[in-house]
Amino acid sequence: MNEAQRPIVYRIARAVQDEEISRKEALHQMQLQAGVPSGSAGILISVFDHMRRGVVYKRALSAPDTDYFFQRIQNDAGLEGLKSALDAFGLHIAYREGMGVGQRKNREVLDRYLALLRRLEVSAASISPSLDKIHQAFEERVKRALQDLPANRRMRLQEAPRLPERVSRSVTLFLRNPDVVAEVLVRARGVCDACKKSAPFVRRSDGTPYLEVHHKTPLADGGEDAVDNAMALCPNCHRQEHFGIPNG
Repeated sequence: MNEAQRPIVYRIARAVQDEEISRKEALHQMQLQAGVPSGSAGILISVFDHMRRGVVYKRALSAPDTDYFFQRIQNDAGLEGLKSALDAFGLHIAYREGMGVGQRKNREVLDRYLALLRRLEVSAASISPSLDKIHQAFEERVKRALQDLPANRRMRLQEAPRLPERVSRSVTLFLRNPDVVAEVLVRARGVCDACKKSAPFVRRSDGTPYLEVHHKTPLADGGEDAVDNAMALCPNCHRQEHFGIPNG
């Protein structure tokens, strides 16, 4: 792609991923608006979709095209979106190297974005308050609303705007060790450490059992990011740990 084509291609590929237009219509629009043949358009749409989902793709993009996708995905989907795209890119590189295709330039792009991601995570970790505190504050407001008279609550609902107010908040994030999460999930073998039931569903991205890693002593309270301070929980038990009455 050239510089003029990239924004058009990205916009159309995103519209497909957001289910705003069909793939067939997207192929037509890419050819009409950007002069991209349908075969190439199909590859671009597929690569973008795989980047957003964090799964391996096999058809290669040029380094400038990949770089452009990363920049736009970061702007649109934030750190989590960029992480998924980099996961997919790393898997793509490994696949191509397994086929005997050199990936020096792609490795350089990947290393550059991984370094950027690390800097952004460190920056995010230096600000406050924590997400847990934000959730706790909201739970307290819900509790007070439940304790209020129904007539007062209904009066406020009549006067309240139907669309929520948007505000920006800085939050503290912990740079957790991915090896701890991986080890705890492997140890669990798809079974919740609390209720001893199998994971409620499998991940769309890779088919593995969906469990969430919970720290017994919260990181915000000085807990260690270590395997012996972590457990794999189903979403229901994870909520129980954070918001339910303690067991025992």
